[in-house]
Amino acid sequence: MGGQDFSRAMVDDILNLLQSTPGYKGIPLDEEQLQRLFQDCEEGKKKLSIFHEVVIKIPCALENNATFEQRYTREAFNDANAAAFESTMVHVDTVCHFEF
Repeated sequence: MGGQDFSRAMVDDILNLLQSTPGYKGIPLDEEQLQRLFQDCEEGKKKLSIFHEVVIKIPCALENNATFEQRYTREAFNDANAAAFESTMVHVDTVCHFEF
């Protein structure tokens, strides 16, 4: 479990939000768009350590080539990664209770 796992969960959450947005083209993002989204989520993840929310944009994802724009909060990030956080804490608890 690493930082990219948390970013991937954020990407997946943003993609789910995109797909439920009115005006979504229904066309999967191309490789370049996905790579840019992943980079934006990596950067957004770091900013969420300082700020309460970030804005993620996906150009040309909506009808008429409009840009999808989503405000993404620290709470949404935590929700998207809740299972990963819990899994990590199991390992931390194991180590903390290990007797040397």
